[in-house]
Amino acid sequence: MKNILILILISMFVFSCELTDAIKSVNKMPDKMDTLGDNTAEMERLTVVGKMKDEVENEKNYDVLAPIPYKLIAPSKKLAENFTLDEAIGWIYTRQAYVEGANVLDRYPDAIMYDENGNVLRIAPEAIAFEENKIGTASAISAVSAFLPDALINQMVERIYNGEKDSKTMIHILAMRYNFISQVMLKEKYAKSNLTVIGEVEEAIQYLYKLESIANLHFVNSINMRTTSFVIFQNANENLTYGVDVSEVHKYWLQIADGFERYLKVGAFANSDAQKQSQVVRIQNAKVMIDQGLARSQKYNKLKP
Repeated sequence: MKNILILILISMFVFSCELTDAIKSVNKMPDKMDTLGDNTAEMERLTVVGKMKDEVENEKNYDVLAPIPYKLIAPSKKLAENFTLDEAIGWIYTRQAYVEGANVLDRYPDAIMYDENGNVLRIAPEAIAFEENKIGTASAISAVSAFLPDALINQMVERIYNGEKDSKTMIHILAMRYNFISQVMLKEKYAKSNLTVIGEVEEAIQYLYKLESIANLHFVNSINMRTTSFVIFQNANENLTYGVDVSEVHKYWLQIADGFERYLKVGAFANSDAQKQSQVVRIQNAKVMIDQGLARSQKYNKLKP
């Protein structure tokens, strides 16, 4: 009887230990599930990054680059939104090094044929395609720079102030961001004639905030790009060499204000009182932001980089 009792007590102890281990395992499951969820989300992000890289590096999307690179806008935005800061810096550095470092005459030494007077007789089609691809690549990395989230840009600026590595690349990113937003998004996509609904006015304001944040940097006069590697399309060297013209900030506030006034004369479309009231509030908020922007940007008026 005594032995049976001992066996029962041992069995109860073992069961108790097993039960405790089981409870601990169950308690750990949320942490494991969180880790699994994090890994899944990271895999999904990396998949998006890989697919969007393929898109923005594909020359089929370079056939129309001006005034707006329509085929690059969506994949560039998606790529920029899914990049980490180090990924963005690394990819942009690599692609920019290709634009600036790859010379068509190194690849095709006999690409350009001249007559005895030095006039161009013929340019090999493959050489033309090579430089066109470089122009497309420059447009792609400029678009990605423009669409990088503000949080990443703020981290980048902090790194530059701290004198960290890759500061030159980060300064180039700021230059490309400013130029693309100015010359593509505000000059073309959100030109005053295109500000036909309050959503477009709001979007234009947000892009102008991005310009203004760069114009306010202490090192703004050092933000620039210089390209010299184009042989066939030499005008590309000029187009891809630029700094930050801070006077554009005030110019674009005036443009948005003008477009906003035109929009107000047309009026908003709404299907209910709630929609009308919502748009009234948004219109009032936009008016405040525009007035503040105009006043704030007076300091940039007539200034040049």
